[in-house]
Amino acid sequence: GFRIEIGEVESALLDHPEVAEAAVVARDAGATKELVAFVVPADGVDLVASQLRESLAARLPDYMLPTGFVQLEALPLTPSGKVDRKKLAKMQADVVRTGVEYVAPRTETEEKLQAIWQRVLERDSIGVRDNFFDAGGHSLLAIRLLNEIEEEFGKQVPLVQLFQTPTIEGLAEYLESDGRATSALVAFNDPGEGTPLFFIHPSGGSVHWYAELARALGPDQPFFGIKAQGADGEAPFHETIEEMAAHAVRAMRSRQAHGPYFFGSWSMGVVIAYEAAQQLVREGEEVALLAMLDQGPDFPASVPEDDTEFLAGMFGNRLKFNVKKLRRMPYEKQLEHVLKKAKKARLLPPNVRDEQFGDYVRLLKTEMLAWKNYKFEPYPGRIVVFRSSERPETQDEPWDLGWGRLAQGGVEVFVVPGNHNTILWKPNVQELAEILQTIVGAQRTLK
Repeated sequence: GFRIEIGEVESALLDHPEVAEAAVVARDAGATKELVAFVVPADGVDLVASQLRESLAARLPDYMLPTGFVQLEALPLTPSGKVDRKKLAKMQADVVRTGVEYVAPRTETEEKLQAIWQRVLERDSIGVRDNFFDAGGHSLLAIRLLNEIEEEFGKQVPLVQLFQTPTIEGLAEYLESDGRATSALVAFNDPGEGTPLFFIHPSGGSVHWYAELARALGPDQPFFGIKAQGADGEAPFHETIEEMAAHAVRAMRSRQAHGPYFFGSWSMGVVIAYEAAQQLVREGEEVALLAMLDQGPDFPASVPEDDTEFLAGMFGNRLKFNVKKLRRMPYEKQLEHVLKKAKKARLLPPNVRDEQFGDYVRLLKTEMLAWKNYKFEPYPGRIVVFRSSERPETQDEPWDLGWGRLAQGGVEVFVVPGNHNTILWKPNVQELAEILQTIVGAQRTLK
């Protein structure tokens, strides 16, 4: 359903300093098309597929990233001197090294996962330490991969887990540990050294929203998401912002005992981040960065307290329901009906189960009620606000989204490309990541 501009992909490849020539062809891959890039390196260069993909990912959407790279000494030409794309289409797409040494499966779980990966990615010789996304995976293939894993093992792997452990080795370890996460922290990037950047979950409790931000920040920046208690169904929800913030503070302290702390959140999660900052300051800790992404402190007046009205309005204008008709059903049937419609409209992944959706709605409602009841007190520090460029300007909403009246240390506002959701999607997220890196780097230099 997406339009792929091959010329745009080729142009992005040719902008890479280590690529002298490039051609991209689209090949049939079952029911879909896959892109394969054929590259001629600059003199003396041995290309690495993961580096090429990382370079392209900063400029192109997922569906335009090649699934394979072939390194050639020269591109084949037709008698008229043009690139022979028919000949290229017949070549194998596994010639450029991945930058990761091949490691064969060592356990039955790894063997089963390797078979699934090779089937989904339509590639041979995938090692247990190959990164799913560097091997050609993208968000749509990720959903298919997780569905096949659930069919094979009878266990559901959250999407965020794939972002956290995108290798066969990592997923095998997760599955063999009964599929239970041991910490509220989700390590997107953890090089082992450097000051970490933490991002607290938005409404709904999950941190998969930050996966593209983590990749844009790069592997050298430690980056952790903090998920909500109860998001995995293993524990009761916290019912107040203070409890949610204390949970986040404990998670940060488990990785970094003392400040200065660099953290933030997006959407409703900014309220939790605000209270977390208050708690840390009261404990005598330094908060070097409190980043608020596209949300102010004021509770949305449009959020209803009635369960059916809340459920009907969850997806806003993207999916509308007749509240009167919905109310005639028992509440569990209401959940099933809304979930079915949301899947059909592709607003939720197809592998979301009824009970998971029910937990998500209850957590969302609990968080909204906690926000409504939270009492904001002045914050002694500085707040950095990121406002989306496509955010509607209204007379009632200040430019700083309302944080200026609370931040005694002042407010700095950055406008980043996209709307409320797409500021965290490629390619928009690259600018957000660069600003965060600049701020974090400057703060570290001052220490």
